[in-house]
Amino acid sequence: MPEDRAATGVDGFDNLIEGGFPTGSLILVAGNAGSGKTVFAAQFLYCGLSRHNERGVYVSFAEDRKTFLSNMKKLNMDFEKYENDGVFTFLDLITAREEAVQTMIQTILTEVNDINAKRLVIDPFTALMQAIHDKIDARILLHTILWKMAHQTNVTTFLISEKPLGFETRSPEVEEFVCDGVVSLNAYPEGGLLKRSLQVVKLRGTRVKTAMHNYDIDEHGIRLYSLPFSQGRPLR
Repeated sequence: MPEDRAATGVDGFDNLIEGGFPTGSLILVAGNAGSGKTVFAAQFLYCGLSRHNERGVYVSFAEDRKTFLSNMKKLNMDFEKYENDGVFTFLDLITAREEAVQTMIQTILTEVNDINAKRLVIDPFTALMQAIHDKIDARILLHTILWKMAHQTNVTTFLISEKPLGFETRSPEVEEFVCDGVVSLNAYPEGGLLKRSLQVVKLRGTRVKTAMHNYDIDEHGIRLYSLPFSQGRPLR
């Protein structure tokens, strides 16, 4: 893996994007319920912690610390170990939704700086965007604060965006235009089962394999497949 790439640790994914996301990039990860957005983001952080000695911060507006740690441990990701070592922080902002956006952003940036994090996840970023009614203000937040923070401090940042089941729209357009990369996760019913597909929509500075790939979630997290589920093998 090139030194300027942040590997995700997602089985079969990194070879789609030349070994990983460009270090210091701002990435939008959009998906509907059941698509594994949180798992994808958690694997990205855990890969940094366990394989590359990169500290991480997970900011949650939807899930409390205890639930997150418990769910991820079932997928063989022991975040509590790294939390105890002081190299990982779970920032619970569920009750902070009514605070000013500027206050929440400052809290996040302070935490990133305090532990010298190199990977950051905001889940869901939709919660912050809903507090901003003006698209100009949203662009200022994304470009002036988060985009510059990621690029100037080399903090590779995931913004998790929710999309309703059955809708093709990935996110408000301001996010897609400002972010360096967009990854779309989809969960859909088929033949009485829940199927999942993933596509890298764009990634600046990278030769991207943009084909749709099926994937599954097992005890080791997300695993991509080279062919449809009925024929597929894990994509290595």
